[in-house]
Amino acid sequence: MAEARQPVEKPKTAWDRFIKKHAFLYAAVLTALATTVVTALIANVPKTVESVFSGGDPKISVEDDSMSLTDLSIVYADKIDRPTGGMSADLPRGGVKAGHTRTKIVVYNSTGAAIRITDLRARITKRSAPLSGALVARTSQGATSEIMGIGLWQDPPIARTLGRKHELGSEAFFAVQSIDIGKEQTQVIEVTAFPDEHYYEYDIDISYHRGGEQKTVVAQDDSMRVSGYAATYRSAFTPTGERYEPMSAEEVASWSSSHQADS
Repeated sequence: MAEARQPVEKPKTAWDRFIKKHAFLYAAVLTALATTVVTALIANVPKTVESVFSGGDPKISVEDDSMSLTDLSIVYADKIDRPTGGMSADLPRGGVKAGHTRTKIVVYNSTGAAIRITDLRARITKRSAPLSGALVARTSQGATSEIMGIGLWQDPPIARTLGRKHELGSEAFFAVQSIDIGKEQTQVIEVTAFPDEHYYEYDIDISYHRGGEQKTVVAQDDSMRVSGYAATYRSAFTPTGERYEPMSAEEVASWSSSHQADS
């Protein structure tokens, strides 16, 4: 029986030997080319698609800005003794701003698209009688510009225009304007909140438009509380020179009536 003939291997050409020797170069070139193409495609994704995948609410931070107010009066739920150690001494903890309070809200637009703030209003979380344990009546020499205010007793308690002397306007702040914040930009909003004769704790709801959709984000902080002035206090003090001195009932009544917010 004749033996099976083995196939004759075709002699390799110089080109075949070159391809085999430099195959890794071709693989590296193809990998680099593919990476370049993919990177270019990602870099040129339409902005509409990018904004859809970014999503989320803007980031909110809250800071008590009451030190910028001309009236720095503090009230307490319980009676306190006269502060000692001079005017530089820290007041007892647990005090709450009286008459009005100011909050600085910092909005960072991390949504991936431009947004427009269209409304801002308080959401009352607690309402009770004014704090009447103690009053520390103080004033400040300076104040920042006043843009918008909220009457916490109003229904609804929306942001309104604010005059120079704490005059809460009748016109809603966002009735004729809005606040636009570009992508990855920051906007600072200062809000002065006024009580009536009650004590309030509250959050602030911020409504905004993004891509034709309306959303709401909440600003919350322990400093967002304020008390109206009480008719009488179990103890009351006012700074005189470098010391705190007790106030008489007549002085308390005079102070309270003269520092009520003009609402």
